[in-house]
Amino acid sequence: MRTVLIPLLFQALVGRAQPALDSLSALFAGSMTFRIDQHDRLVMDHFEDGRRSAQYVVPLADLDPALVLSDPLSAQLVFGCTGASGRCIAKEQFRLASTIRSGRTALPTTLSAAQLQRVQRTLVVLIEERRSLTCMPASKP
Repeated sequence: MRTVLIPLLFQALVGRAQPALDSLSALFAGSMTFRIDQHDRLVMDHFEDGRRSAQYVVPLADLDPALVLSDPLSAQLVFGCTGASGRCIAKEQFRLASTIRSGRTALPTTLSAAQLQRVQRTLVVLIEERRSLTCMPASKP
């Protein structure tokens, strides 16, 4: 019974988050796509010249909603891990054939300050909602 409920719960969680992920992808207009994979990780694919150039993967349980920030001066979206999870963000650069793990990363954008704040708020709500639905512990200050 337990093995049946876990996939059903995951499908319900992803289905509930899909409209928010689609709106994020639409804001980036083809330069970045957002999805949640079968391991409950946020996957962000970065595209340049129509080709995927980098992929950021981070478990939602390890993302700290307080460290998801928008920086309009440098036009970047900044992500950070909870203190306990350490280097939870994996960035794979396809051109260099390398993967870098870090506790914090900045995604370059071409969004306006208002759009960047909207992306930041949507991601924070998504992370907090996932935590409440899956009983993930909240990050510690």
